[in-house]
Amino acid sequence: MTEYQIIKHCAPTLAGLKSGNLIRISFNNKKDLFGQIGAINRKINNKGIYLIALSVSSSEAWIYIFRPHLLQKLLDNNDAMQILGNLGYDLSSVSGLLKCLKTRLENYDMKDNFPHEIGFFLGYPPEDVISFFKNKGKNYLLCGPWKVYHDVCSAQCIFEKHRKCTRIYCERYTSGTTLEKLAVRSSISC
Repeated sequence: MTEYQIIKHCAPTLAGLKSGNLIRISFNNKKDLFGQIGAINRKINNKGIYLIALSVSSSEAWIYIFRPHLLQKLLDNNDAMQILGNLGYDLSSVSGLLKCLKTRLENYDMKDNFPHEIGFFLGYPPEDVISFFKNKGKNYLLCGPWKVYHDVCSAQCIFEKHRKCTRIYCERYTSGTTLEKLAVRSSISC
């Protein structure tokens, strides 16, 4: 896992545009992986951004980078909480939600049991995540980083904003701007 991978796949979270990103990485040594996670956390935790391993096998890991204060808003969405509660999530705190997501992702076996509720954790519009469940992933109006069931115009704008953010962050990083400088302390208004 490199800083460039984090920037390329997680720029909108680093910029405060969304609550989280998920990346899947390959690695050779678990000790090195957790060392890299710790090193990156030391660089970005003071900006309110955290990196955790949600699922780790012998050679691959799902890494979640997130802003807890933005994820906290999920607890205020009654419809999202109902779905997560029905799936067995601990609704008492963000850490309880993350613990359950970790368990569900660890139990994911490449069949039909991917935890699609992860859209809530990735900052997708809750109404689209909820509609994804109701429609079983079908009947969407637009497909991009997520399947859009409601406000297509807004989603297209967000998709473009995230693409632009990623392009700019990758350019700045390759020009010498550090990860610490790219990670912003507070969220940017969408």
